[in-house]
Parts: sequence; structure tokens; C-alpha cells
Amino acid sequence: MRPDRKKAVLVAVDLLVVLALAGTVTHVVLSRRQTTKDATTCAGTARTHKLQLENGQFSQPQLTVARCDTVTIMNSDKQAYLLNFGDYDRHQDYPGFTPQVQVQHEAVAFTALQKGKYELHDHIGNNAHLALTVESKR
Repeated sequence: MRPDRKKAVLVAVDLLVVLALAGTVTHVVLSRRQTTKDATTCAGTARTHKLQLENGQFSQPQLTVARCDTVTIMNSDKQAYLLNFGDYDRHQDYPGFTPQVQVQHEAVAFTALQKGKYELHDHIGNNAHLALTVESKR
């Protein structure tokens, strides 16, 4: 390959890498802006919804909450749980929620920031499932 053609190929590859990185950074920044905007508009009255994890199940299989409500899930079981949003094979991110192992007598809480219908499941045993619906503010 001629040196000038090789240089052109390298420049093109560099440009593609820069564009890909710029796209990724833009996506992350816009996502964070939306989450921050949502979080800052949660002033006012919100409810707290408490659920239990026991005998491999949520205390209720379905929960409907208003945007900005808090959901608290207490592990009242002897086994550990790893809660995730989405299907077992296809997890989905949810603003303000970080998957973590939840041992006995430990609670995890998050604020319902994003409207929609979601599935919350245990990734360790895959038995506990919660259908979560987040509606507009009351």
C-alpha cells in the first residue's frame, strides 16, 4: 500500500473512532441530564411503598406507583437476592437503581423516576418477579 493511501486509511479510522466516542459521550450526557431533570422535579408529596421478599417471592406480584414515589424492598428471607430490571436474559437500566446483592434483613430503595411498565426480578433464583407500573404524578 502506498504511504499516502495508508495515511488516508489511518485518518479515516481515527475519525470513525472519534465520532463513535463523541456519540457515546453525547448519549451519556443527555441521559444524565434527563435523569437529573426528572429527579429535580420530584418536589412535593410522594408515597413510600414497602414490599417484602420472602419464600422466594415478592409480597405482591404487581405494584402501581406514581412517579416520584419511593419503593422499598426488604429481604425477609434467609437467602440472598440480586434484583434487576428487565427480563432475566435482558436487563434494562432504570434511573436511580443499581443492582446489588441483597442479604437477609437488608432493604433496597429507589425513587420511581421514569414512567412506564417494568419487570423487576431476582437474578439469583429467578423465582421472584414484580410487575411495576409507574404512572404520572397523582
